[in-house]
Amino acid sequence: MCYTGDMEDVKHPRLTRRGRIYWFRAKVPADLRSHYAPKTEIIYSLKTSDPREALVRVRIASVKADQEFEVARRIPKEEVRTSLSDDEAERLVAIYYQVRLEEDEEIRIGGKQEADLYLGVKAQLEALGIGHANYTNEEAVAEYGLSQREYQKNQETLEFMEPLYREALSTGNTEIIHDELDDILEANSIKLDRTSSQYRKLAFSILKATVKVLDVEKRRNSGEPIDTPPEPPPLFKPAVTAVPANSLRLSEVFERWKVERKPAKRSLMEWDTAIRRFTALYGDKPVESITKAEVVEFKDSLLQQGKAAATVLKQVGAIKSTLQYAVDNGKLSVNPATGVKVAGKRASEVRRLPYDAEDLKAIFSSPVFTCGDRPLAGSGEASFWLPLLALFTGARLNEIGQILVSDVRELDGIHYLDLNTEGEGKSLKNEGSRRKVPLHPEIIRLGFLDYVRKQGESLGSDSRVFDKLEPNSNGVLTANFSKWWGRYARENGIAKGQKVFHSFRHSFKDACRESSLPQDIHDALTGHSPNNVGGRYGQGFTVRRLGEEMAKLSYPGLDLSGLMKP
Repeated sequence: MCYTGDMEDVKHPRLTRRGRIYWFRAKVPADLRSHYAPKTEIIYSLKTSDPREALVRVRIASVKADQEFEVARRIPKEEVRTSLSDDEAERLVAIYYQVRLEEDEEIRIGGKQEADLYLGVKAQLEALGIGHANYTNEEAVAEYGLSQREYQKNQETLEFMEPLYREALSTGNTEIIHDELDDILEANSIKLDRTSSQYRKLAFSILKATVKVLDVEKRRNSGEPIDTPPEPPPLFKPAVTAVPANSLRLSEVFERWKVERKPAKRSLMEWDTAIRRFTALYGDKPVESITKAEVVEFKDSLLQQGKAAATVLKQVGAIKSTLQYAVDNGKLSVNPATGVKVAGKRASEVRRLPYDAEDLKAIFSSPVFTCGDRPLAGSGEASFWLPLLALFTGARLNEIGQILVSDVRELDGIHYLDLNTEGEGKSLKNEGSRRKVPLHPEIIRLGFLDYVRKQGESLGSDSRVFDKLEPNSNGVLTANFSKWWGRYARENGIAKGQKVFHSFRHSFKDACRESSLPQDIHDALTGHSPNNVGGRYGQGFTVRRLGEEMAKLSYPGLDLSGLMKP
């Protein structure tokens, strides 16, 4: 099936469209299914809505995919396994469940891509005078997510399938799942006898997982916000190679790095994922035996999976930094990852634009600030104060979201936020992020100190200032708030695209420059890393001096006199 854009000549078997954006989509060849398992296709956005540009990009992507398939074919094939341990069977079921829900979530984000097919068939049936279920173009096409037609079809399928699988589960009739289970086993180079007790037990577990998947899909169709679980561990534990005397495996170096560096939880999760993926490919090898070719192949495998360049850069960077730690501590002579590069922009180079004067006017004229609205997902008063604090402190969202009542302090007549890691679950990006940030007079005028005092009186000084914030499944306190802010901004016509909550931080930096604050002062206020251009920040400035400079900060044209204070 070829998907067409706005012009008849824009055709390619691996080109598809979700809403207005074109995507690359290639089926994994049958002989490589075990290599790519559990994924059955490579799919990623071409990041263009222009049909001519999409055609150029899909041709390039297609050549790269074919080259990657050839590389994969040269990798020695795994031996076929004829048995599974209980732990492996449990992991296989967990992987199946996670992949099914991940695919369902991807469909809800990008739609089923059936609009072109439906409209084409509809036109043909009408030309032949054949009756059919009729949907308007608005019902058949959705710019985002599922169209009304796709949603209805999805609902009908669930209503038909769920009772069948539940009935099968109630009687233990696993035949309904045998073909799907055989495909799963084949993709993972496993062959089990259908008559064996191991196959029967595994089939029953897959059937239970399928019923659970259908139940989640049904609840998602009702609007319940059910998260897809994180990616489970690999099915088979990596082979363990012999370790020379006095040598360290990659995992051991990583453990030492964790203990010494004490990274933020989010960074730790990202690095842990990188180490886990690397060892899944090559085993938990001694660091001396890791080669540059393996690091390059690791990078290529991530790109093959459609990971964004920024994500691949982080993953490769985690391996590189872990190996560099081994070099720095005398456990490795040369870092094999040195010089391995990833094409594309670094995450830090993806410039988030600041909110401009019109954006700020729209934000602080919206219902949260002028009508007293407190959306449930906005976590109560956090919806009011966090944007204001971000604008007038330049702090990152997680830094201000986690502050305790006891972190709002006073010294020499200056009220300030003490951004630290003292307290359960608190973290900062790095050591340079520990700092004292004076409160701007406007924040005090709006009543922030009164709000904090009331929180302390009702909850205690060790409580969070924004106690209604709830962490996501990964334990990130402000992740759900960040998602809510994105939705709220869109709903109220506030800038989209490269303008996100972090844009407040960029607005603050611009305002510091426009208000003639010295570079080292606003570096100290924003807590830049010592590795950045400005050198070592936050040293040598008293709270009084920082407070005097903070009072000079202004946003010309921004009038907050109409805000409805909490």
